[in-house]
Amino acid sequence: MANRFTFNCGGDFATLTAEAVILHAGTDRAEPAVAVRITGVQATQKKLDAVRRGEWWPLNGSERRAMARSLAVGGYKVARGRSAGREEQRMDATGNSAEIRLNAELTALHGERQRLLTEAARDKAAKKSSGWF
Repeated sequence: MANRFTFNCGGDFATLTAEAVILHAGTDRAEPAVAVRITGVQATQKKLDAVRRGEWWPLNGSERRAMARSLAVGGYKVARGRSAGREEQRMDATGNSAEIRLNAELTALHGERQRLLTEAARDKAAKKSSGWF
């Protein structure tokens, strides 16, 4: 993330403002950071929905290893005629911890988005109120 600085000369005073933007490589095109945060929220929501469906692709490396280990040990125990109840519980616990992690990430992204929107609205209100004369 970068800042776009604008310098405005208005009569007796000058202002310098900074806007948080994302710069795209190889171009001069800049995208507001708020739009990028919304995209992050949508991606995290998709990951959370996938974890709730039992998919593995949103899991991080340690969670994937734990799931694979539990799956392998559980398969071995079933092949030997024993119960794989403990491994099933570990897989459920790993899925629940991934869901908690993604929920926390989603909450943080919503909070950051709200902060950016509030800051943008405050700046807009300040700009409107200062320019009436």
